[in-house]
Amino acid sequence: MQPPFRGLQGYEQHPHGHAQCSRVTAYYTWIGTRSLPYTYSETPLPIVDNHMICTIRLNDRYIFLDGTDPTCVFGMPSEFTQDKQALVAIDDTSYKILTVPTPDKELNQLEDTTLLELTDKGLKGTIAIGLSGYLFHGHAGRSLLPER
Repeated sequence: MQPPFRGLQGYEQHPHGHAQCSRVTAYYTWIGTRSLPYTYSETPLPIVDNHMICTIRLNDRYIFLDGTDPTCVFGMPSEFTQDKQALVAIDDTSYKILTVPTPDKELNQLEDTTLLELTDKGLKGTIAIGLSGYLFHGHAGRSLLPER
């Protein structure tokens, strides 16, 4: 199957090509981002989608790969495609409409522990922040505190 659009600049082609090289079946997938409130079920028209990703199937589970999301973790869909309907091209003549899952809230957490002490010289304290999921990958290597 040839890629349906030519203007992708390799973003979607990258995960699709890698999957095919790994002998994993990869499917071209049309999807609408958060800016489009439509579903294929309610509005079966081209206005439903404005983005293209790659879908693979591993162990009877569909995994949605988005080459445009630099913080995306394998197995976790990009934040702007979660809970959206995806039109997956199984082959040249058959398609499936699948809903991109939303990860459990336990996978994306920010845990903040702040200990403060009032001393004769003012306020003294320590802060510990633990991140997981998108929060961790979106801030890896960067401070969460404003620079002084």
